[in-house]
Amino acid sequence: MRKISVIIVDDSALFRKFLNDAVERTNSAVVQASVADGMACLNELKQNKVDVVLLDVNMPGINGIDVLREIKEKYKDTQVIMISSAGNDNTALTVDALEMGALDFISKPRGSNPEANIFRISSYLKVLFNHIAINKFYSPVKKPANAEVVKPKTERQAPKSKIDLVLIASSTGGPKALYDVCGKLPSNLQLPVLIVQHMPVEFTAIFAKSLNNICKLEVAEAKEGDMPSGGKIYIAKGGKHMVLTKSASNGMTIKLIETPTVNGVRPAADVLFKSVAENFPDLNILVAVLTGMGKDGTDGLRELKKNGRCYVITQSEKTCAVYGMPKSVYEAGLSDEVLDIEDIAGGIIRRLSNQ
Repeated sequence: MRKISVIIVDDSALFRKFLNDAVERTNSAVVQASVADGMACLNELKQNKVDVVLLDVNMPGINGIDVLREIKEKYKDTQVIMISSAGNDNTALTVDALEMGALDFISKPRGSNPEANIFRISSYLKVLFNHIAINKFYSPVKKPANAEVVKPKTERQAPKSKIDLVLIASSTGGPKALYDVCGKLPSNLQLPVLIVQHMPVEFTAIFAKSLNNICKLEVAEAKEGDMPSGGKIYIAKGGKHMVLTKSASNGMTIKLIETPTVNGVRPAADVLFKSVAENFPDLNILVAVLTGMGKDGTDGLRELKKNGRCYVITQSEKTCAVYGMPKSVYEAGLSDEVLDIEDIAGGIIRRLSNQ
């Protein structure tokens, strides 16, 4: 596979060396430049085309957010992966970066085992780099702007029935996609929305708060014992699976569990979807599967589909940061409708209006 080019931007010379080794070890990328600040990064981008920037969130001078903003404005073909340190300020900045369109982030390693740390980061970067290379170098040739547009899939007809619950799954590239979808949902949406976004434990509360700032609906990190109510969005807590169980009165209750990872993640959409299928087989469910690596959500959707009360929207390949989760659902024959990210909120609203 063709290798991608990378710029490393971090004010620590030691960590730049660490990242250089991690990138080279992927065998999927080459380090084109390694610089200590944002201005040097922008100067390098003016002179050379680069596929990926590994960008420290917090640096002296021009910080990572400002550099990311300029990259997104001027170098649209360049992907950005943020480098995040521990601490609430850095976590909040990282969430901001993800909502601005950073592909993902990696955390600066903790602990005293450098070999284990470099293996962990290199392994994750290899997966990201391979996805970037496939999308960049091996995607089908784009049609001219004046070519006839062919819809990837028409809406599958489904019985009209009252929707009881909306479920959304997302991963890599998900924060920006959720920002788009949730920000367009109307204030009179009188049913609960449960979201699984793959994120570490320290990020989900800050992400929920940030999402709440732009949504007409109330957004919160899910808590043990929450009883999902209409007009509210619940974000699965990082580090725990979110499941939906029956209360004593047969209502919906959120439970947070620390069972093993599923599909390598916790929370996992499959765990939530299967819990809904098992505990609430009579509910009519609307599901949206957004950008992300892997296949999380596919097995759970098979369970939800068994009772015929589940309608699934998947994000289109051309608008996904990583076309993994939606592709898995689509290829399994579980997608009822494929929509561009800017149309998914409208698709959700349309399904609710057709009840």
